[in-house]
Amino acid sequence: MLRMLALQDEGLFRQIAQHPERTSLPQPPKALVPLSVLDSAKGIVLDSAPARLTPDISSRGLTAALMGQPAAGIEARHPHLTRTAKFALQPLLGFPLISTRMHEVWQAWDVVAPVKPQLYLSSQADALIPPAEIDLFKLQQAKRGVPVFSREFEHSAHVEHFRRYPAEYREEIEAFLAALT
Repeated sequence: MLRMLALQDEGLFRQIAQHPERTSLPQPPKALVPLSVLDSAKGIVLDSAPARLTPDISSRGLTAALMGQPAAGIEARHPHLTRTAKFALQPLLGFPLISTRMHEVWQAWDVVAPVKPQLYLSSQADALIPPAEIDLFKLQQAKRGVPVFSREFEHSAHVEHFRRYPAEYREEIEAFLAALT
Protein backbone atom coordinates (compact mmCIF):
# COMPACT_ATOMS: atom_id res chain seq x y z
CA MET A 1 0.00 0.00 0.00
CA LEU A 2 2.85 2.38 0.79
CA ARG A 3 4.31 1.59 -2.63
CA MET A 4 0.96 2.57 -4.18
CA LEU A 5 1.04 5.93 -2.37
CA ALA A 6 4.57 6.54 -3.63
CA LEU A 7 3.53 5.69 -7.18
CA GLN A 8 0.61 8.10 -6.91
CA ASP A 9 2.96 10.86 -5.75
CA GLU A 10 5.35 10.06 -8.60
CA GLY A 11 2.47 10.22 -11.09
CA LEU A 12 1.36 13.52 -9.59
CA PHE A 13 4.86 14.95 -9.94
CA ARG A 14 5.02 13.84 -13.58
CA GLN A 15 1.68 15.51 -14.29
CA ILE A 16 2.87 18.77 -12.75
CA ALA A 17 6.24 18.65 -14.50
CA GLN A 18 4.74 17.89 -17.91
CA HIS A 19 1.84 20.31 -17.65
CA PRO A 20 2.99 23.36 -15.67
CA GLU A 21 0.36 25.54 -17.38
CA ARG A 22 -2.53 23.55 -15.90
CA THR A 23 -4.15 25.07 -12.87
CA SER A 24 -6.21 22.05 -11.89
CA LEU A 25 -5.31 18.45 -12.44
CA PRO A 26 -7.53 15.46 -11.74
CA GLN A 27 -7.35 14.29 -8.16
CA PRO A 28 -5.45 11.02 -7.69
CA PRO A 29 -7.56 8.23 -6.24
CA LYS A 30 -7.71 8.39 -2.47
CA ALA A 31 -5.76 5.58 -0.88
CA LEU A 32 -4.97 5.28 2.78
CA VAL A 33 -2.65 2.78 4.36
CA PRO A 34 -4.94 0.02 5.61
CA LEU A 35 -5.49 0.16 9.34
CA SER A 36 -4.38 -3.47 9.55
CA VAL A 37 -0.88 -2.38 8.50
CA LEU A 38 -0.88 0.52 10.93
CA ASP A 39 -2.33 -1.62 13.70
CA SER A 40 0.53 -4.09 13.41
CA ALA A 41 3.02 -1.34 14.30
CA LYS A 42 3.89 -1.34 17.98
CA GLY A 43 5.27 2.21 17.99
CA ILE A 44 6.57 5.06 15.86
CA VAL A 45 10.02 6.66 15.89
CA LEU A 46 10.41 10.17 14.48
CA ASP A 47 13.96 11.46 13.98
CA SER A 48 14.17 15.24 13.57
CA ALA A 49 10.54 15.35 12.54
CA PRO A 50 7.79 16.15 11.84
CA ALA A 51 7.40 19.65 10.50
CA ARG A 52 5.14 21.21 7.94
CA LEU A 53 6.80 21.66 4.57
CA THR A 54 7.15 25.41 4.17
CA PRO A 55 9.05 27.41 1.54
CA ASP A 56 11.50 28.47 4.26
CA ILE A 57 12.28 24.92 5.41
CA SER A 58 12.33 23.63 1.83
CA SER A 59 14.67 26.34 0.56
CA ARG A 60 17.17 25.79 3.39
CA GLY A 61 17.06 22.02 2.89
CA LEU A 62 17.38 22.26 -0.88
CA THR A 63 20.24 24.74 -0.70
CA ALA A 64 22.08 22.64 1.89
CA ALA A 65 21.62 19.52 -0.24
CA LEU A 66 22.73 21.23 -3.46
CA MET A 67 25.80 22.71 -1.81
CA GLY A 68 26.59 19.54 0.16
CA GLN A 69 26.74 21.57 3.36
CA PRO A 70 24.99 21.46 6.73
CA ALA A 71 21.76 23.45 6.98
CA ALA A 72 23.05 25.47 9.94
CA GLY A 73 23.92 28.93 8.65
CA ILE A 74 23.11 28.06 5.03
CA GLU A 75 21.15 31.30 4.55
CA ALA A 76 24.16 33.37 5.63
CA ARG A 77 26.60 31.41 3.46
CA HIS A 78 24.40 31.32 0.35
CA PRO A 79 21.78 34.07 0.70
CA HIS A 80 21.05 34.47 -3.01
CA LEU A 81 20.66 30.75 -3.65
CA THR A 82 18.44 30.30 -0.59
CA ARG A 83 16.22 33.26 -1.56
CA THR A 84 15.99 31.99 -5.14
CA ALA A 85 15.02 28.51 -3.95
CA LYS A 86 12.41 29.97 -1.62
CA PHE A 87 11.01 32.13 -4.44
CA ALA A 88 10.81 29.08 -6.74
CA LEU A 89 9.35 26.74 -4.13
CA GLN A 90 6.65 29.07 -2.82
CA PRO A 91 4.26 28.71 -5.78
CA LEU A 92 5.08 25.01 -6.15
CA LEU A 93 4.15 24.25 -2.54
CA GLY A 94 1.01 26.32 -2.97
CA PHE A 95 -0.07 24.31 -6.01
CA PRO A 96 -3.47 22.83 -5.10
CA LEU A 97 -2.53 19.18 -5.58
CA ILE A 98 0.63 19.52 -3.54
CA SER A 99 -0.93 21.57 -0.76
CA THR A 100 -3.89 19.17 -0.65
CA ARG A 101 -1.55 16.18 -0.36
CA MET A 102 0.42 17.86 2.44
CA HIS A 103 -2.86 18.62 4.22
CA GLU A 104 -3.94 14.98 3.84
CA VAL A 105 -0.69 13.79 5.39
CA TRP A 106 -1.15 16.05 8.41
CA GLN A 107 -4.81 15.07 8.75
CA ALA A 108 -3.76 11.42 8.71
CA TRP A 109 -1.73 11.98 11.88
CA ASP A 110 -4.90 13.15 13.62
CA VAL A 111 -7.47 10.84 12.05
CA VAL A 112 -5.86 7.69 10.65
CA ALA A 113 -2.75 7.14 12.75
CA PRO A 114 -3.50 4.70 15.56
CA VAL A 115 -2.79 5.72 19.11
CA LYS A 116 0.59 4.04 19.47
CA PRO A 117 3.63 5.12 21.49
CA GLN A 118 5.80 7.64 19.67
CA LEU A 119 9.48 8.38 20.28
CA TYR A 120 10.77 11.77 19.14
CA LEU A 121 14.51 12.21 18.65
CA SER A 122 15.41 15.85 18.19
CA SER A 123 17.83 18.65 18.97
CA GLN A 124 17.59 22.36 19.71
CA ALA A 125 20.56 22.67 17.33
CA ASP A 126 18.45 21.52 14.34
CA ALA A 127 18.72 24.37 11.83
CA LEU A 128 16.31 22.82 9.36
CA ILE A 129 13.26 21.78 11.39
CA PRO A 130 12.25 24.28 14.08
CA PRO A 131 12.40 22.44 17.43
CA ALA A 132 9.34 24.38 18.61
CA GLU A 133 7.33 22.77 15.81
CA ILE A 134 8.32 19.28 16.98
CA ASP A 135 7.41 20.23 20.55
CA LEU A 136 3.99 21.49 19.42
CA PHE A 137 3.37 18.27 17.49
CA LYS A 138 4.32 16.18 20.54
CA LEU A 139 1.76 18.13 22.61
CA GLN A 140 -0.93 17.60 19.98
CA GLN A 141 -0.25 13.88 19.91
CA ALA A 142 -0.29 13.68 23.72
CA LYS A 143 -3.72 15.40 23.67
CA ARG A 144 -4.91 12.60 21.36
CA GLY A 145 -3.91 10.12 24.04
CA VAL A 146 -0.70 9.01 22.36
CA PRO A 147 2.07 7.95 24.76
CA VAL A 148 4.88 10.37 23.86
CA PHE A 149 8.56 9.75 24.62
CA SER A 150 11.35 12.04 23.57
CA ARG A 151 15.08 12.45 23.68
CA GLU A 152 16.82 15.67 22.89
CA PHE A 153 20.41 15.41 21.74
CA GLU A 154 22.70 18.31 22.51
CA HIS A 155 24.53 20.04 19.63
CA SER A 156 23.22 17.61 17.03
CA ALA A 157 22.24 18.85 13.57
CA HIS A 158 19.22 17.68 11.56
CA VAL A 159 19.15 13.84 11.41
CA GLU A 160 22.71 13.68 12.73
CA HIS A 161 21.87 12.21 16.13
CA PHE A 162 22.90 8.66 15.30
CA ARG A 163 26.11 9.78 13.62
CA ARG A 164 27.08 12.11 16.47
CA TYR A 165 25.83 10.02 19.42
CA PRO A 166 25.64 6.41 18.19
CA ALA A 167 25.68 4.71 21.59
CA GLU A 168 23.07 7.01 23.15
CA TYR A 169 20.89 6.82 20.05
CA ARG A 170 21.01 3.03 20.02
CA GLU A 171 20.24 2.88 23.76
CA GLU A 172 17.23 5.16 23.32
CA ILE A 173 15.83 3.07 20.46
CA GLU A 174 16.44 -0.19 22.34
CA ALA A 175 14.79 1.15 25.50
CA PHE A 176 11.78 2.32 23.48
CA LEU A 177 11.47 -1.04 21.74
CA ALA A 178 11.82 -2.91 25.03
CA ALA A 179 9.03 -0.80 26.55
CA LEU A 180 6.75 -1.76 23.64
CA THR A 181 6.97 -5.51 24.29
